[in-house]
Amino acid sequence: MISRKRLTPFLFAVIAALSLAGGYWMSQHQQQRGLPAIPNDFEATVFPEARELIPFQLVDQDNQPFTPERLKHKWSMLFFGYTHCPDVCPTTLKALQDFWQELAEPVRNKTQVVFVSVDPKRDPPATIKPYVQFFDPSFIGVTGDLGQMTAFTRSLGVLYEYVSAGEGKEYGVNHSAQIILIDPQARLRAVFPPPHEPDEMRKNYLKIVNFYKE
Repeated sequence: MISRKRLTPFLFAVIAALSLAGGYWMSQHQQQRGLPAIPNDFEATVFPEARELIPFQLVDQDNQPFTPERLKHKWSMLFFGYTHCPDVCPTTLKALQDFWQELAEPVRNKTQVVFVSVDPKRDPPATIKPYVQFFDPSFIGVTGDLGQMTAFTRSLGVLYEYVSAGEGKEYGVNHSAQIILIDPQARLRAVFPPPHEPDEMRKNYLKIVNFYKE
């Protein structure tokens, strides 16, 4: 029998694969719906029709409101994790750091990187701020009410669950590792699946941004 700890990452992998398959199916049928043909060399799931975000009310690392309005006028790379994460989160944030630092300044000016904690109990603004800004001072950290967080993540297809580490030990959080791309109208535009290689991610990001020029 598969244990719960082994089952969860397996299910996350299956769901990620289904997401990619769904993206491929949409790209094959979009022309029949009168949508622009998306190049087939993106190493990301690019949605032919941008998806509107649900309303949400979170807070940033400075305890300022973070709503869909904060995702407008720039392309936003969103990653969901938590500050106690032992491996996936620091590795992904390092990849985003490398991705960010090699962007040309004009592109960087219309891009933002947002780390969203799915562990608001242990990640108040005072905790998340030094964590995210260790990777880059421009990176935005977001946290907030668990109910708002759950509704927001579910709407984006991001999964997470709390896992007990045993008596007397801190709990862990199993979570999706994809990076979500939001367009300047605050709409879901694409998903970058792991593993995240900075140069490839940058190359594909630029393709998407150029393809959907405003």
